[in-house]
Amino acid sequence: MCVGGDKLTYPESPSSPAAGMTEVKLLLNSTISTEGARFATCDIKDFYLNTPMDRFEYIKIHRRQIPAEIILEYNLHNKFDAQGYLYFEIMKGMYGLKQAGLIAWEQLVRNLAPHGYHPVTYTTGLW
Repeated sequence: MCVGGDKLTYPESPSSPAAGMTEVKLLLNSTISTEGARFATCDIKDFYLNTPMDRFEYIKIHRRQIPAEIILEYNLHNKFDAQGYLYFEIMKGMYGLKQAGLIAWEQLVRNLAPHGYHPVTYTTGLW
């Protein structure tokens, strides 16, 4: 499921810092120019998902978009409004939220700080 982030408002800038092309080129050129150097990268799978949010969001989903099995399993029959919508409170990060990248990045900063890793102040995307 993906939230329609283009329809949401967020009071602050929701963007998260990311390395630019210059930083990537410097890193790769340094690696190939250094004898014996090795390069590794990783991807934190599903990192946006389940990130705790300070400011909750709300969505509505129409009955026709929810499979009958789900409605039955969770006894949702009497939870729909007169127009057929069911309302949800989003309390953790999920794809499509404008702020998903920002809150995931903030969590990454908190998780890495105790291990001595901190973002470089004047070079976005470097730690």
